[in-house]
Amino acid sequence: MTLYIFAQVIGFIGYLLFTRASFLQGQETVIRADALACSVLCLQWLLLGQMTFFCLNILVVLTALNALKPQNNHQERLTRIAMIFFGGSVLLLTFSKGTAVDSFVLIAFLSMVTSKFATDAFRFRFFAFTTALLLCMGGALAMSLPAVIFNGVCAFAHARKLTLISRHSFVSIPVPITKALKSRAYP
Repeated sequence: MTLYIFAQVIGFIGYLLFTRASFLQGQETVIRADALACSVLCLQWLLLGQMTFFCLNILVVLTALNALKPQNNHQERLTRIAMIFFGGSVLLLTFSKGTAVDSFVLIAFLSMVTSKFATDAFRFRFFAFTTALLLCMGGALAMSLPAVIFNGVCAFAHARKLTLISRHSFVSIPVPITKALKSRAYP
């Protein structure tokens, strides 16, 4: 079996785990499932020689671990977000070759961090949708069939959850995550 096909098989396994996360309930559950999937996907991108995608998946795992930590105050939360944004951006730019794939990955990273630290269900799903869509386009340019298929499905799943949230919101006030998690009406 060639290295390319082996990488695609690993990608299918990782993206199956990743796609499942999009259909789960609750921000914390989605974040944990994302971290597990991205751990598997690191190997696929390393085998395909896509270092920015490899670094992105490492950063997703680190961001997930950081987002799951209890946050004592707003200042601490902002400090964590800033450190991840700037540190991750520098890492991705270091491995960037200046291609369109690298641009999609960098923008997807910023969108992903924003989703992990979102304070309401709508923003969480919106930025997760944006991330999946950007990674779908980047995966197409990197010639990863699993990335295209599964990020497309993830984008669809998050878009579906977004429509459910907007249908249940009669006013334009964001729905707090804690309320969304306690209520079955919000995805």
